[in-house]
Amino acid sequence: MLEGAGKFVRLAGNVIPNVKKALKKSDDPEEAVEETREAAKEGVQETAKEQFKASIQEKASDMKESLEEQVQENAEYVDEKSDEAEEKMQEGLEKAGEKVKEVKESGEQLQEKIGGSSTKKVKHADDLKSVNEIKGVNDIKTPKDIKGVPYIPSYND
Repeated sequence: MLEGAGKFVRLAGNVIPNVKKALKKSDDPEEAVEETREAAKEGVQETAKEQFKASIQEKASDMKESLEEQVQENAEYVDEKSDEAEEKMQEGLEKAGEKVKEVKESGEQLQEKIGGSSTKKVKHADDLKSVNEIKGVNDIKTPKDIKGVPYIPSYND
């Protein structure tokens, strides 16, 4: 209630100088009343505008502070979540690395079982002979193609 009275006193303080000026200007009492009303009305309007402006600025300031607090809270929340995500990702990568290591070891064991030692090579498709490399019937030696004793070189030759 005191707050309302304080506002009234401030309002009256702002209006009274305008009323004093209006009374000094007028010669007629009716004119003085009219001038006083007009001056009071203008003073009240001006004070109301200022109070409204101050109220809006105060609310804007409060909203700004609230927004800054919310931004700070959100930044902390995002930071916490990013740390958690980083930890989970690291754990996932470690598990994947362990599984790859296990697969590598089992592959090496399989190679040892199949190949025995590293000097033996497993044949690939490239190592097989093609159809062009197989001898035909014309390439097989006949009894006529066999060389006789006279064609065998001796140690004197």
